[in-house]
Amino acid sequence: MTAILDALLEGTGDLVCLHDREGRFITANEAYSAAVGVPVSSLLGRMPGEVFPGSEAVTAEAASRRALLTGQPVETEEPLGAGVTRRWFSVRRIPYRDSGSRVLGTICISRDVTERHLAFSRLEEQERRFRGLVDAMPLAIWLIDRRQRVMFQNRVHRETFGAAVEGCSCYMALHGGLQACDNCPMDQVVDGETPRRAAWRSPKTDKVFDIHAVPYPARDCEPGVLEILVDVTDRERAESQLRESQRLESLGGLAAGIAHDFNNILAGIIGYAQLGEQRAESMADLQDPFVQIRAVAERGAELTRKILAFSRRQPLKPVPLDLNALVQGLQPMLVPLVHGMVGLRFDLGRHVWAVVADRGQVEQVLFNLCVNAVEAMATGGVLTVTSRNVSAAEMSRALGTEFRGNGVEVAVQDTGQG
Repeated sequence: MTAILDALLEGTGDLVCLHDREGRFITANEAYSAAVGVPVSSLLGRMPGEVFPGSEAVTAEAASRRALLTGQPVETEEPLGAGVTRRWFSVRRIPYRDSGSRVLGTICISRDVTERHLAFSRLEEQERRFRGLVDAMPLAIWLIDRRQRVMFQNRVHRETFGAAVEGCSCYMALHGGLQACDNCPMDQVVDGETPRRAAWRSPKTDKVFDIHAVPYPARDCEPGVLEILVDVTDRERAESQLRESQRLESLGGLAAGIAHDFNNILAGIIGYAQLGEQRAESMADLQDPFVQIRAVAERGAELTRKILAFSRRQPLKPVPLDLNALVQGLQPMLVPLVHGMVGLRFDLGRHVWAVVADRGQVEQVLFNLCVNAVEAMATGGVLTVTSRNVSAAEMSRALGTEFRGNGVEVAVQDTGQG
């Protein structure tokens, strides 16, 4: 019987040793002896702490005590050796008993699992690198299995939508819903195994996202979906503003065309009115209507000039300007802008200097400032337009750089919140 047991110990291929209740070695096979570098005869009667380094001995003795106390096998994974010779073993400690079922000690069976341990370590390192890489990306990314359960979220996704409990549904995590989102590309991606794109507005953040969904194994090779959500809210807003700008540009072009045609008509009216004035010089009663016709036509021509300036279809013509007179000339155009809750006030300085500028451009800037000011006073307020002379020294202090020459300041002020 002893020969059979010896044959089993030496033929198993595993590292095998026996300990008594105190933890001392009773016997060991040659494979165990070779692994620890101690002859079998030198192991007998010794404690693990007398054979292994401190940490390895503590782990072995703790596992043996647990097996003795519970009377059940205990499995651990323990290292042996150091440096390049370090090996990892799956260790199973089994209590053995006498005929009266009294525990006498433990049988320790160790199997070399170094390759498996290193493979798992490499996988864990790869996963850490993958998580670090995905977390560093400035895009919201998450992984969902085919039952629409959340398997992984990166940092940006957690910060944007909140951290989801692993295993909860994606629609619950995104907006607290009880069913899948409309136009969800999940099924098409999983079943068709082809990437899909979809636009989606988040009810939680009110932002617009461009979703890129691609097939990706979620867990245990089960098909899933990797979704990359790109925030396109600013792009959508910019595109909307561009479309609005293009629409206004088209309207400006239309207005400019109409203004050109109307200006040609007015030029004819003014010409004939001047001709009528000349021929009726000796008849005051007949000349006065021609004067009135020419004055009205010239006001119409001035209006078409302003339309051309606002549509930016008129070449720049810098000329000396009286800004006070220019502001007062804009008053008929500003009055329709203000509603009953907004008052319009002018506080123009006396003896304001003349400036050289394009009349149309100055009028456009002032008109735009007044429009913005009125929009900022939705609940009412006062729109004030002021003018004053500004010296070169004051201009230099305000601009933070040397400014040569005096100037004139025209300010548009409102009492709104905008």
